[in-house]
Amino acid sequence: MTEYCTVADISEWYDPESYRDVQNFSKTDWFVALTSRKSARGFDEHFLRSFFTDDQRWDWYQNQAVCSKRKAESLVGHYTDPLVSDIGEPLEEVDSSLVFDTDLFHPTGECRVLLVDPRASDPALISAFSEWLMSIRKIHPYPISIPGKKALNAHFNEHHFKKWQSYHVLECFDLDMWATIHGMKMLPHERLCGLFMGEMYTGNSKFWGVEARKSAKKAVNAATALGF
Repeated sequence: MTEYCTVADISEWYDPESYRDVQNFSKTDWFVALTSRKSARGFDEHFLRSFFTDDQRWDWYQNQAVCSKRKAESLVGHYTDPLVSDIGEPLEEVDSSLVFDTDLFHPTGECRVLLVDPRASDPALISAFSEWLMSIRKIHPYPISIPGKKALNAHFNEHHFKKWQSYHVLECFDLDMWATIHGMKMLPHERLCGLFMGEMYTGNSKFWGVEARKSAKKAVNAATALGF
């Protein structure tokens, strides 16, 4: 029977001080921190868990997951240089593996390659792109939204960053990754809330835990969009 992760389990490695810089993260810092986790999770799922021990996998993940501004700033080129925008004047989408060498493959593995014929008229190119964009959004909805009748839903702002900070999304994601790597059930929502908000928290601790995990998942899934 799979056991739940406990506060005692994570206390062996979890140090709130190592996440102190998050309160001052810029958009670029968030991009690097979230992308590093998204990339590390994918690499662990598709490669590491088949060949390495749980402790080895966790040590590698911790080394990849960016928590400090200094490390984020030093790695920004690693994640932005290979970033190829989906936005262009497409006529046809092609298999990226036929175009890019593995060395150029973007860490998140989400970019698309569009073949453009510049001989086509502007209206034809715009129409073709609009059709392609509508089809791709059915598969990959834009990962952020801004409340409001006239919201453009196209940009990150302080609303998102403050929410991510208040819900400790990087810490939540890392705690859950530790449990996943070690084959344990995630820390219960109430315990997660108590860890970050204190045992004297007067709100609904289960609801807080649920929302924190939802926010962490959305933030990591939105990583690539932050690079544009």
